[in-house]
Amino acid sequence: MPNSKDITYGAIAAAISVILLFMTLIFSFNKAFFTGAATLSFPVVAVLRNKKTAAISLAAAGILALLLHPNKILAAVFVSLSTYALLKNTIERVQNIPLQWSIKLALYFGGASALSFLFFGKLMILPLLLGAIAFVIYDIVLFLGIGYLSNILRFIS
Repeated sequence: MPNSKDITYGAIAAAISVILLFMTLIFSFNKAFFTGAATLSFPVVAVLRNKKTAAISLAAAGILALLLHPNKILAAVFVSLSTYALLKNTIERVQNIPLQWSIKLALYFGGASALSFLFFGKLMILPLLLGAIAFVIYDIVLFLGIGYLSNILRFIS
């Protein structure tokens, strides 16, 4: 059963994520940055508290994003990237680096293809391939961001 500290961390993570996602409406030129930044709070909660708290927080933020955000494509990308961010730690336990990247890219291509068919009704090859480059950059920045924020928040709390 979660204690009050778990609930607090989860609620703050969900609130920060939703606020950052809604910042895409104000700063429309920086949608990729704010969407990526919005996904960062869930793996940090998983590191500091536990994965169950992070998953519940992700579910709450995902439901809010899908219901309230006017750009449903961006909200769906947020939910899929946040889910990947939670799975990242599990994937990186695999010792074989090429296998790690194969799993990561398979998850990316599977999720991006599903979103492409869902929203556009067809597979869009060029955006999918360009998105793979952005995904690799996102993965590296996510790795660095999780470590940095986890160290800062451990020091504070």
